[in-house]
Amino acid sequence: MTLSIIIPAYNRERFIEGCLRSLVAGGVTDTEILVVDDGSTDNTAAIVGGLCEEIPGIRLIRQENQGPGAARNTGAKAASGEWIWFIDSDDTVIPGGLPYVHDAIRAYPDVDALVISETWTFDDPSRNYLDIPLPPKKADLSGKEALRNRVFPYWCPHRFIFRRHLLDNPWLYFPEHINHEDEYFGLVLVYLAKRLHILDKSIYHYIQHEGSIMSSVNINNVQDYYGIFLAKAAFVDSDAVEKKDRPWLNGLISRWIVGNLRTFRGMEGYADVIHPLLPLIRKEYNRRCHALPLYRRIRDKLRFIRARFRK
Repeated sequence: MTLSIIIPAYNRERFIEGCLRSLVAGGVTDTEILVVDDGSTDNTAAIVGGLCEEIPGIRLIRQENQGPGAARNTGAKAASGEWIWFIDSDDTVIPGGLPYVHDAIRAYPDVDALVISETWTFDDPSRNYLDIPLPPKKADLSGKEALRNRVFPYWCPHRFIFRRHLLDNPWLYFPEHINHEDEYFGLVLVYLAKRLHILDKSIYHYIQHEGSIMSSVNINNVQDYYGIFLAKAAFVDSDAVEKKDRPWLNGLISRWIVGNLRTFRGMEGYADVIHPLLPLIRKEYNRRCHALPLYRRIRDKLRFIRARFRK
């Protein structure tokens, strides 16, 4: 099997059939599609079960509700493909997208991962945009180069089609029982990928709708962001990271956590949730920020001060 597509699904009866049919619209060749039903209470499992009988290559895995991180990990363990692609159950792939992926796999046999430019898709089409401009200024690069130069956002696992052997590294996994787990996974994946290729076509529609995690961020999510920050920090300190890379990686994750504090500014309950975490975040930030320019560290210190007195 060349490609394994893993789709975590929880109460997605409104979307799952459209997602699966968009995948197989151009034909299914040498591909398995694993839908991990994460304890759905609606008709998700029944819909997928019916499609399994109709469309070869689709397989349903059921488990108790454990969250998207655990569902993706379950799918990865069950996958048999040489390449892995995680996609979301409420998104779609353009017709012919799957054959295009297989063509790319054959065309770039020496890369560790292919990178997709996603089309962020809204109810109002005038708001749609590509999150990696096409054609890319540089299509072939290393993962470290991509991170250091911030070539593309490293979160959203559906932007990566990657070789299965990368999962042999114990640090490449999805943190479980926590939201925004893809922020950790993407960082580790890109760092471990020695060679990346950015594809020249957008085949993935990242659909923005009411009720998704991205559209329902609230003040309580800051605890998840802090948990992901600690997971990233543990990875940077691990043997999987070369010592010479730790300073700039520490700068990268330090910039990330401070930047996300601004997301919650003005939300109800800010003082009750943010203020107790600020000393912990600031302490870890101070341990890791030394690779950042002085002007950035001064600016971040001012952000911490403002955050401390903001209600």
